[in-house]
Amino acid sequence: MSNVNIKRLVDNIRSGTNIYTPLVELVVNAIQAIDAKGIQNGLVEIEVLRSGQADVIDRLEDVDGFVVKDNGIGFTKSNRDAFDTLYTEQKIADGGKGFGRFTCLKYFQQVKVSSTFAESDAFRYRSFRMGLDKDIIVDEKEGPSQTQATGSTVEISGIKSVRFPDKKLETISRVVVERLLPYFVDEERACPRVVIRDANKPSEAISLNDYLEKDSSQIVEMNVDESAFSLSGNEDEKSFQVRVFKFFAPRTSRSKVSLVAHRREVTDNPLEAYIPEFAEEFFEPGPDQDMATGRNFVIKAYVFSEYLNDSVSLERGEFRF
Repeated sequence: MSNVNIKRLVDNIRSGTNIYTPLVELVVNAIQAIDAKGIQNGLVEIEVLRSGQADVIDRLEDVDGFVVKDNGIGFTKSNRDAFDTLYTEQKIADGGKGFGRFTCLKYFQQVKVSSTFAESDAFRYRSFRMGLDKDIIVDEKEGPSQTQATGSTVEISGIKSVRFPDKKLETISRVVVERLLPYFVDEERACPRVVIRDANKPSEAISLNDYLEKDSSQIVEMNVDESAFSLSGNEDEKSFQVRVFKFFAPRTSRSKVSLVAHRREVTDNPLEAYIPEFAEEFFEPGPDQDMATGRNFVIKAYVFSEYLNDSVSLERGEFRF
């Protein structure tokens, strides 16, 4: 049993988060659960929940929440106890702050968890909700599971006060890919398959990994002659690395530079603020310099550093240098 003033804690979250932050947190947690299980066929499934009436233009209802499913290790007792601990250090080696789940309650009314995990050669289930008063875990149930595979399902729903800014599945998937691109391009750890679909149209899914597949190549990494650099200040020198990508079919996107901590985009700034020419989109001809099959693109530079990892805020919305 925990004893946390959850409402006050949530009300004090101000540091650069936005309504996409809870979804990003859930996807990262799902990827980490798959990593902990050590499987090659990892799968993260995102379902978009909607409510209200469809508009006449997009014929889509407003987004009311998300369900994130994974086939990872599940909510074992240690994972459950870590969830029930404020500022838990369980995932500190992977950059965990022990706080991210509370951003879900800043933007959504409820958080529901159900999971199957292995214990003593048997499968068990655990379900609970995040509390809104003093206890982090409420309405907990546990028992033998009929499901013979581990995994978790987390639902955030009942959007608070503001409307979700995007409706189209393609737009939502693009934002998530940009925020988590360092996971998809990590050369040391393969990213699980991540798919997104509407809950009421389960057969129409978008694979986020396909944005970087060679056949579709909507996101392509560029060669950088000098990807490593350093900056000095207060008689101390910090090392950085930059990776640069072309984002084709940019629509309303601008060229940006993003600062990354623990494989997550934290802040971004338009490159045009530093180089005016980046205010416009760029154009790349098709094969054999065919202009008819050419595509527009913008540039996005991701900057990595241990210094950034050490300086990111608790809510992962800004840096505190």
